[in-house]
Amino acid sequence: MIKEIDNLLVLIPFFNEQKNMLKLLKLIESIEVESLFNVKLIFHNDNSNDNTLEIIENFKASSNLDIFIMNNFNKNLGHGGSLVKLSRQAFDNENLDYILTLDSDSSINQSDLFTFLSNKYHGVVFAKRSRFNDGLFRAMITLILEVIIFFTSGKLWRDVNCPLRLYSDSSFNKIWKHIPEETSIPNVFSTKEILKQKISVKRVNIRESNLENNDGVTWNGKSKFTKYKKILIFSFKAFKEIL
Repeated sequence: MIKEIDNLLVLIPFFNEQKNMLKLLKLIESIEVESLFNVKLIFHNDNSNDNTLEIIENFKASSNLDIFIMNNFNKNLGHGGSLVKLSRQAFDNENLDYILTLDSDSSINQSDLFTFLSNKYHGVVFAKRSRFNDGLFRAMITLILEVIIFFTSGKLWRDVNCPLRLYSDSSFNKIWKHIPEETSIPNVFSTKEILKQKISVKRVNIRESNLENNDGVTWNGKSKFTKYKKILIFSFKAFKEIL
């Protein structure tokens, strides 16, 4: 008897990711090509002004991958706001088994992603990243968020904001229905709900290529002073939200 392949919904927010998008699309497509899952991919275009949307549309036209794009051509919502929009879209999809969330600039390689996905089970699978794989300034934000979660929940939790997560459909619904509509840190709230609801978790080590000089959209071309200022503002806002 042939086992049915599970259905996977992939949620990806993006803003000006033309540098990374084609590689990411091919990576997601390989999940279905290798028959790991039946894949549906939903993007949230957060008012990008580069060629990212065109890259996705061109890929969609020549691929069998099921791709849907939510477009926001108004004020930029940020990664958190985009992810919340995607989560609400996920609630409207039926016959799902798993939901995968990841960043549009994810630098995980194919073999590590396949290993990560092979750990699917009834709870949540978390990627376990090296502290400084994502650059010094992002590592600082991660550390601050870990302190906030400890302060508010009394629990130590590594990498509370890690974007690479595989949820079972039931766990996703239990967790994300409690995520505030207006938040810049939905993954942190997700972690908090996992702890609060005592949802079972697997942690899987992954390797990521270092981002050149923290060259994500947030940091690209910014001075150290500007980066530290952004970290302080973000941390203060996150602290208020989580309280």
